[in-house]
Amino acid sequence: MDAKSLEKIELEIAIDRERYLINCKKHYSEYVAAAQTLFPHYYKLIEDRTYDTPLVDESIRLKINGDVSGEIKVLQKAVDMKYDIPYVYERLAILYGKVKQYEAAQTVCKLWFDSIYWKIPNMSTTSLRLLKRLEKLNRRLEK
Repeated sequence: MDAKSLEKIELEIAIDRERYLINCKKHYSEYVAAAQTLFPHYYKLIEDRTYDTPLVDESIRLKINGDVSGEIKVLQKAVDMKYDIPYVYERLAILYGKVKQYEAAQTVCKLWFDSIYWKIPNMSTTSLRLLKRLEKLNRRLEK
């Protein structure tokens, strides 16, 4: 990956998240290579980590059982623990929206975009949905 391409990608990250996320999907291999160069600490963390997702498993069980409040509690705990699984943030934002806790939903989306996780290309599809949700929440809360 040449320096000019990396600069272009860094600029997208800084000023146009949507374009960056779309390009992650369109030019996946190039953007993965760039991300590995720009965020080596994240990829090292993944190498060293064994994925243990009991909170995700529990949230899915609660979802199947229709326990919205229990699911919110479990997903919020996962967010508080800084899980790097976009499903956690997306599902929690959806649930907060369903119970009309729009500020809480907005906060969850912002936490995702305050993290490094949204910048990782294999998370771009969910990150793009979370970006759209955040924009919608921002408009709703500005009224």
